[in-house]
Amino acid sequence: MTCFIRRLGATLLLPASFAAIAADSADLGTMTVTASKSERPVAEIAATVTVVDDEEIARTLSESIRDMVRYIPGVTVPFQGQRFGLAGFNIRSLGGNRVQVAVDGVRIPDGFAIGDYSNASRNYIDTDSLKQVEILRGPASSLFGSSALAGVVALTTRDPADWLAETGNDVTVRTRAGYYGADEGWVASGTLAARGERLSGAIQWVERSGNELDNAGETGGTGPTRTKPNPHEYDGRNILAKLLLDEGTDNQWRLTLEHNETDSETDVLTLVRTQDFSAMFGFPYIVETTSLSGDDGTRRRRVSIDYQARQPGWADHFSWQVYYQDALTEQETFESRNTIVYGQPAPVYRFRRAEFEQEIVGTEAIARWVFNTGQVEHDLVGGFEVFETRTEQRRDGFERDLTDGSTSTTVGPDDFPVRDFPNSTTLEAGLYLEDRIAFGERFRLIPGLRVDYYDLDPELDPIFVGDNPGFEPVDIEETSVTPRLGAIYTLTDQLDVFAQYARGFRSPPYNDVNVGFTNLQFGYTAIPNPDLDPEESRGWELGLRGRGGWGHFSLAAYRNDYDDFIESFVSLGVDPETGLLVFQSQNLTDVRIEGIEAAATLNLGSLTPALDDFQLRSSASWSDGENLSGDVPLNSVEPLTGVVGLRWLPTSLPLDIELVATAVAGKDDVADPADFQAPGYVTLDLLAGWQISDASHLHLGLFNLTDREYWSWSTVRGRSASDPGLDRYTQPGFNAGISLTWQI
Repeated sequence: MTCFIRRLGATLLLPASFAAIAADSADLGTMTVTASKSERPVAEIAATVTVVDDEEIARTLSESIRDMVRYIPGVTVPFQGQRFGLAGFNIRSLGGNRVQVAVDGVRIPDGFAIGDYSNASRNYIDTDSLKQVEILRGPASSLFGSSALAGVVALTTRDPADWLAETGNDVTVRTRAGYYGADEGWVASGTLAARGERLSGAIQWVERSGNELDNAGETGGTGPTRTKPNPHEYDGRNILAKLLLDEGTDNQWRLTLEHNETDSETDVLTLVRTQDFSAMFGFPYIVETTSLSGDDGTRRRRVSIDYQARQPGWADHFSWQVYYQDALTEQETFESRNTIVYGQPAPVYRFRRAEFEQEIVGTEAIARWVFNTGQVEHDLVGGFEVFETRTEQRRDGFERDLTDGSTSTTVGPDDFPVRDFPNSTTLEAGLYLEDRIAFGERFRLIPGLRVDYYDLDPELDPIFVGDNPGFEPVDIEETSVTPRLGAIYTLTDQLDVFAQYARGFRSPPYNDVNVGFTNLQFGYTAIPNPDLDPEESRGWELGLRGRGGWGHFSLAAYRNDYDDFIESFVSLGVDPETGLLVFQSQNLTDVRIEGIEAAATLNLGSLTPALDDFQLRSSASWSDGENLSGDVPLNSVEPLTGVVGLRWLPTSLPLDIELVATAVAGKDDVADPADFQAPGYVTLDLLAGWQISDASHLHLGLFNLTDREYWSWSTVRGRSASDPGLDRYTQPGFNAGISLTWQI
């Protein structure tokens, strides 16, 4: 099979045996815990799973969640601009809160955005503390419940034993420092780990700072024509502490404390502009924004206790966890503006503050039994989880008249303080079972089933009632059943075929069920919807895997159908009684996404001994998506992407060097013909590692070696082709990164 990626009339030919459209960066023998809620090799999973370990994170200089998926086609992390940063993971062309993301089994908070000054993203993760990242693609609610509609990203942090394994000592000290030219970012971390007879512990502190992400824009100044990045500064830290009792024994207890925070300041020069609304109002009316800046912060704190028992007597393995997590996003906007009506200026100062907070407390228990019924072997995993989430959102602010000094809490259409939905508490409980049934040596059938209970309880408070008089909140109580059926058949000792059918769902979100606000000034209102149904998905996947001394490969084709997507703020027309334009969230959209993914690693020494030190790795992903309700292409679908890397690992030298080419096709199937269609591109990166001594290791990365100007589709999708600031969304040109680790 030959795969062509077109770039500006040129054609990139990927080797037939490797470019089979894919994305599994893990060796098939790599162990995964997420995909089956129990530890087993990737080759035993009837689905596509990508596993990235800490060595790969360090080798590729992955300092953010976006860097971690840089070479994984089919998985992206959209960049929302300098102020709001990284949005969260997108798997097989769906993202946001439709992808479940968890750290050590604890779900990270939802994302939430409304308006231009409130955007809580899902970037609460520091890569330096991670031991492993597992990405399960496609519907996964049979094990993970609500929000696993598009897939799961499970991140596991390091234990004391992981730090100590680097030296083999009972006490270790590790430091790391790095610099990254793309945003002039610095990172410094320190770790102390130790173990005794029964106790082991570790504490890690990571500090980061940097500036705006570079791009290819050359136009400065202010307003929408500015293409240089907005000035931006950030600093953050991540603290991880663990204490383990009887680590490595049959009965182990673990206490984890985690604190992650980031603060940033942005001078939003692109919103410093003059707008003429005279045609709208019918008289001379001009608004000048003379300055606008943002001061934003995020914080996530977690404490968890977990217990693991091997062979407790009533099961082969048992694990239990209880946890508490609190996350807060605070965003402050400072604006100076001047309204000129009939030539008379009215200068004002505006302050806005947006808060979004989620608290979650929960528990999960998992047990595993291995047994036979006659000639049939069973590997049964069962568990339950219960968690309660408290969500609060608030916007506040004021406007000060700079002429007479008067202050008002009415800013534009808002009469602060406001809530865009009531404070809400959701209780979710799930019970699940999955059995791996082996019929002889070759065939394994994997049925699974999960039952979920969901209860949404909104609370009215004076702030929300004051902004929404007469509002009737909606309680939701639902039960969902999601099955899964997988199968693996061993064709030969080196070749397996797998297939699966899986269901997914996402409960109606609190902010869509009870969205509420009334704006009498502009004549519109939003009302709740008690009849919202869960979003659902049905996924089919068929794949082939091979392995041997020559390397390994995987190839998978999939189709996912998504029903009852919830669209926010759908216009229902004008209410004849009130005269207000009415908006309501509704189940409107049905989506279909299908595609092919594959990956291959070839040890070139299997072709000739002269190439014993070389390895060729490649992956690619192609997908096609359609909004069936509107019969238009799905904008979130990424273009055809391929990655090829030639790696040199000389046995006689402490070196590791890889040249990586990433090729992306142009995007021409967009929902609106007026949208910008990003052209295709090819970039080259050079990764190098040097084991200087037993105690020190150096990693170097040279990215975009040809200084290619290009756009990432996830960053520009939906933007107009006539946008004068398109170059502001270009990616960094040639840049370098370096990281030095020292450990004793």
